[in-house]
Amino acid sequence: MRAIHTMGQIVLQSATGMQLGSRWNIEPFRLNADYQQKPSCFEIIFIHDNIRYQYGFSLDQERVYEEWLIAYPKGRAQTWFERNYRSEEQDYDWYFGRGLKGEKERIKGCVSSNSLFLSHAAQNNHPQLGKIFIWFSSKLKLIPARFQNLSNFPALKFDRYTNYSENFLKLIKGGHIDISNGIQRLCEIGGYWIDALDNGEILIIDELDRSLNSDISTYLIKEFNDKAANQNNAQLIVTTHDTTFLDREIFNQDQVWLMQKDSNNSTKLYSLLDFKIREDESLQKGYLKGRYGAMPFVSGLDSYDTYKTTKN
Repeated sequence: MRAIHTMGQIVLQSATGMQLGSRWNIEPFRLNADYQQKPSCFEIIFIHDNIRYQYGFSLDQERVYEEWLIAYPKGRAQTWFERNYRSEEQDYDWYFGRGLKGEKERIKGCVSSNSLFLSHAAQNNHPQLGKIFIWFSSKLKLIPARFQNLSNFPALKFDRYTNYSENFLKLIKGGHIDISNGIQRLCEIGGYWIDALDNGEILIIDELDRSLNSDISTYLIKEFNDKAANQNNAQLIVTTHDTTFLDREIFNQDQVWLMQKDSNNSTKLYSLLDFKIREDESLQKGYLKGRYGAMPFVSGLDSYDTYKTTKN
């Protein structure tokens, strides 16, 4: 989740928020010394206006090393642009495909070593690349696990769907009342949830189950799976540690992805579709029995038990 948020912020701030010589707040993988001096790589694949895109870049705190965009306007891959840094010459190789129309060379001249071509193209009103920038700025919404300033979320939208009084909304917006974590979390999610369904956005929620009743969380999920409620093809991406969500009445098997962290603290993401699971098999029970992996790494508990025994 943090990587998606970081990528979005880099795209949005690259053209206007970064001056030559400014440094990006990039944190490399800390648990392996070999990666401390290597660039961080970001790539995302998405569909916007019925076109599939594959966009990515690699950078460190001081420089963009690579940037690329591949589009699939008719189902076939078209490299629209590519940029690679040559350390020997301290310069970039550029490639622009025939599928990318409009002005390119002048915009390329505006791109500094620590900024993105995509962001500058959007700032210069490029008709194709501007649409991709808009996807990052208006279609991708992320709610982190920790509470944000409650007065900043679109709570006023609730008056179209609930019986909240005007005074209650004013109190929430003004931050003058002390309400439970569950109500705060519902309010925090609710406004963005409604926006996503209304506008066909991608809503990303870190730790959906935190402070929320499981029935409420399940209801929010099912709204995205309901074609009547989700007429604009909004997408919901959530993380959770609650195994009760491993239920076919909540998620289809192809909607569940698992994260496995190994002893080196590297993480692998894989789909539940990778496993042959009987239709009558309980997904939750199968997971708890360790059939799908992605179990917590708890090897340190044995040493702690040994420590307590020795101490006593």
